Amino acid sequence: MNSTPIDTYAGQCIHGVPYGPGWSCGLCPNAAETSSPTQTILVSQAFCGGCAALRDTRAEAARLAEQLEAADAKLAEREEEIELLREALAGMLRQFAYWTADGGLTTGGLSALENAFDALGWDDPHPDPAGRCEEPGCMRQRSCGMPTPDGYRWLCGEHYRLARRADR
Repeated sequence: MNSTPIDTYAGQCIHGVPYGPGWSCGLCPNAAETSSPTQTILVSQAFCGGCAALRDTRAEAARLAEQLEAADAKLAEREEEIELLREALAGMLRQFAYWTADGGLTTGGLSALENAFDALGWDDPHPDPAGRCEEPGCMRQRSCGMPTPDGYRWLCGEHYRLARRADR
């Protein structure tokens, strides 16, 4: 980039480029050759105007970056809220949807449950391994929990009664 002579001003522009008598940073499109102190002042002002435009652009970019950061924070909050709502809806479905013989949940044709399945993106029926009795091979819905020597277990009513009898 060609530099433009300036008669008397010495210093550093907003671009961080040092210049002295006879030189400018050459980044300002309004910089021009001068031969008198009056023109030097005008060129310096035009040069500073170019630097000010860059400074304003950088300030706008910083402001936009702050807005983007704030929007990202709001989005993260919304995503957390959405996840909480999804978990709550899934919990309600586990309580109110119908249990299938193959260890899952179904709407039973109820439109409110169908809408909730759709909101979660679930197929009907929806497999629910976490809702099954923990007795190996049992596909019934878990309904009772009990401490065992191997830890806490969730069982269906039938296996719970059998386990309680075995404890006595």
